[in-house]
Amino acid sequence: MKRQAWMKMLLTTCVVAMAALPLTAAAKADQVQGTVVSPAAEQSSDITIHNTDVKKPEQQESFSTKGTIDQITYTKNGAYVMMKGKSAQTQNIDELRLVFAKGTLVVDQNGKQADLLQALDEGWTVTAYYGSAMTSSIPPQVNAEKFVVERPNATEEFKTSGVITEAGKDRISIIGEYPIILNITDKTKITDESGKTLTKDALKQDVRVEVEYSPVMTRSLPPISHAVSIVVKEETVRAEGTIGKVNQHDGRTSVAVDVKADGGQVSGIVLNTDENTVIVNQSGEKLDAKDLKAGQKIIGFHAQIMTMSLPPQSYAYQIVIAN
Repeated sequence: MKRQAWMKMLLTTCVVAMAALPLTAAAKADQVQGTVVSPAAEQSSDITIHNTDVKKPEQQESFSTKGTIDQITYTKNGAYVMMKGKSAQTQNIDELRLVFAKGTLVVDQNGKQADLLQALDEGWTVTAYYGSAMTSSIPPQVNAEKFVVERPNATEEFKTSGVITEAGKDRISIIGEYPIILNITDKTKITDESGKTLTKDALKQDVRVEVEYSPVMTRSLPPISHAVSIVVKEETVRAEGTIGKVNQHDGRTSVAVDVKADGGQVSGIVLNTDENTVIVNQSGEKLDAKDLKAGQKIIGFHAQIMTMSLPPQSYAYQIVIAN
């Protein structure tokens, strides 16, 4: 009887040991395959397994090549710029075919508007900025985001004028000769046109300003820099709408605008321009009065003084073509 009980206990122990073997092997297999079991699994019946091989999605990069322009080919849809230079990322000599579309920013090293054709004729050094997407052709083709021309005789005046489109506590966005974002610090000198010192509260939306800024800028569009000094000029009235009619007389252009955002004052306005009116597109590309056409959506910044006529007329400091 005792012998039968002892044999029964021995068989039970063997069965339990054999049942544990697959579980141990499975645990080791998990370690080899690189899976991690969440510590919370010890306290819950729902076991979460995380794969250690999963990679985070890659962000799009911005690339640049510094060199000279070999050729510019114009088409009805834009232009193609053939350029040879050294990539900032790989330091390899690259030959690129850059697509230059309307709105592609071209500035010199001081942020002033520049001309690629002049850079080609003079053999000036140019830095092209573009995205990572390119064709597999030889040479590869990419869409240009921005060109910076190193103009030898460019003045060291880091200045621009325009209208504040956004005003924050320590940053303003300006659109004028070209768009730029400026960081404001306690060292930024803020004055009116007479030289009287002002506070940051004077930097409001739709106010005209003249700014001096640091040459150190980001590669973003628009670039971000540090404001050295700001001269606050007059406040403007923002009028946003669609051009209904364009009249040109004695070298001056007037546009009748069907206004949809004028503070509820009027339903339409005539904006008068002259050679001092700044006309740009949303990318900051400088345009002429002849580029103003009926049907275009525009943002106009005009003087507070308006005529008593219907519709009223006012002088336009700046017009932004929005489409």
